[in-house]
Amino acid sequence: MHEFSGQDYFDWHVDTQPRDGTGRTINVNVMLSPSEAYKGGDLVVGTERLDSLGKGDLYWYPAGFPHKVMDIEAGLRHSLIIAVKTNTVTGRESWKYWDEVERNFNRIRGMQPEVSKWHWLHGEHMAALGQQHEADVCFANSYASTPQGTLYAAKFDEDGQKLVSMGRLDESLGFFRMAALIEPTSELYASHFRSIEQALSNPVPP
Repeated sequence: MHEFSGQDYFDWHVDTQPRDGTGRTINVNVMLSPSEAYKGGDLVVGTERLDSLGKGDLYWYPAGFPHKVMDIEAGLRHSLIIAVKTNTVTGRESWKYWDEVERNFNRIRGMQPEVSKWHWLHGEHMAALGQQHEADVCFANSYASTPQGTLYAAKFDEDGQKLVSMGRLDESLGFFRMAALIEPTSELYASHFRSIEQALSNPVPP
């Protein structure tokens, strides 16, 4: 059971990821408090905001979908969360479940690309599938969608240069890649990435 009171909230998250071994597929939220007992605390699943749930109402959704609870402005909000587990995420039908989760991520990111946390959660999803390049693109989009996006890119590039100065070229590559992904129009960041990539591909003989 979850209890939320003044200023409590639950930020964007998912409750299962590919290959996490939980078998969790569906969340069922049962509202235990009457709507007049609290203010705020809306359940948001993707782009859908549920602001009229009363005592006894329930709502179910795939556990892999991003969701959150808005700030509680007043009162107490109690809800019961039921985690449904099946063999869907580990059996032969797993691709259907995760394909639907992937389509949902792409849909909501297209509708509201400014929500940084969605990009990050999508990146974790792709990393769990072993698709690291796609994950890095999502992580970069997460940084880029914040007001500090250009600062993040500059910091990644700066850290990459520090690693180069220490002779750690292989480690620097990921930093330069991230800077270039965050700021794809920057020729400076792209050139830093290309130069290290080339140096690693054609090492100078000792």
